[in-house]
Amino acid sequence: MPAPPPPPPGVLGTSAQELFLSELAALDTPELLALCLRSRRDPHRLSQYLALFRSRSGSRAQLAACMVCFDLARQGSEVAQRELLVLAPTILGLARDQGVVDGLLAGDAYLRDIWRDCHQALQGSDPRELAGPQLEESVELAGEIDLLDGDEFEVVFDDEVVLAERQQQEFSKIVADYLDYSPEYDQWGSGNGFATEDSVDLARLTAFVAEAGSRSRYVPVARGMLSLGNLFLGMHLRRHTIFGRPNRRRVAALQAGLEAFDTDSQALAFAAALFESEGLQVIERLDKVLELLMDFLAWCAQSGTDPRAAKSAADYLALDREPPALLRGEDENRRRR
Repeated sequence: MPAPPPPPPGVLGTSAQELFLSELAALDTPELLALCLRSRRDPHRLSQYLALFRSRSGSRAQLAACMVCFDLARQGSEVAQRELLVLAPTILGLARDQGVVDGLLAGDAYLRDIWRDCHQALQGSDPRELAGPQLEESVELAGEIDLLDGDEFEVVFDDEVVLAERQQQEFSKIVADYLDYSPEYDQWGSGNGFATEDSVDLARLTAFVAEAGSRSRYVPVARGMLSLGNLFLGMHLRRHTIFGRPNRRRVAALQAGLEAFDTDSQALAFAAALFESEGLQVIERLDKVLELLMDFLAWCAQSGTDPRAAKSAADYLALDREPPALLRGEDENRRRR
């Protein structure tokens, strides 16, 4: 008999909630996963399920936590998207044991669909995203690491002005660390802050853009970086997988960047200045972003589409257009990947 759906949030008292959690803990991992992923619209309840998965040992619990992380990532959770880079080798490794997979899915068609999407997404990812020093065996497995940042569920009651100042200070430090800026000598670092050569670079850039997104409400440069940073990341990921399919992570980054581009010009200028601080090499690589924007706007004008609508970005990217190299020469070293 299938387990009943969880009650809506807010209806459980403290004692009732403890009873509910104890009942969940008594469920076998496949049953708990089926219940968990059917509660995907309630982040607070998902965090409770994840805590239970993290407290369990064994391959099935690890794989279950990975699947929840994937489902959160494709729903737009920036924290889960970062975690998925670390969990990728664990997922692919567990996938080699069909017995573990079948035991977890337990014939549930809904779970099997999610697992299929998860496995295909990782198989079709840019190899730079799935390899690197941060994916060594010393990294804790899915059943032991925190998949979600508690700040996602924290209600902040601070005064808006105080919160804005704190967010600005925090992001200024993040920028300084990311670009190796020395306030004492007013000097920038080596110019490798926006490198995209390997998985380490991609993970750093992804995390930086995610930090910008989490502070975009209060920090103008973060609002601009949410757009330009995602576009820059997307334009430096491979267009297609080795099977010829569109790179899903590239498409997601570009869509997020295009959707966030409808922001104030000052915020975009601030973000562009960060790229400029890295020197000519990064400025030249930013040409890819400008060419994409020009092609997107040209397509919108030709098709009579509002560039500010979220659907416009999705429709444009579905065409898989190759923006013309208007700003760059034909030098072989500057061609697209």
